[in-house]
Amino acid sequence: MYSLGSLYMSGSGVTKDYGETVRWYRKAADLGDVNAMDALAALFINGLGVPRSDAEAVNWYRKAADSGDLFAMDEIATWYAIGRGVPKDEAEAARWYRKAADLDDDDAKKWLDTHGHSSR
Repeated sequence: MYSLGSLYMSGSGVTKDYGETVRWYRKAADLGDVNAMDALAALFINGLGVPRSDAEAVNWYRKAADSGDLFAMDEIATWYAIGRGVPKDEAEAARWYRKAADLDDDDAKKWLDTHGHSSR
């Protein structure tokens, strides 16, 4: 399902169709595919096949992060750190960066250390 959505996204072998991209990514995401969740977030960020919505992007990143996706953890943390799509909240950013750091993410460790939240 995710792969089919990606084909519609790129127009590889099929006519490029963001509506179909969204449809197939949603099906995959609903079955727990974190790549599809991340991809849906990107579609909402860019308004491709869906209305542009940082709030919806955060929703999909959160689902992926809750499923253990490191990329989504970093995105959620960054969005809380800068206040994009969510209220700015350094404590919440630190919580997500800590989860990423626990998975050995060097950028998350660096952010925690730089902002006074020891990564150790």
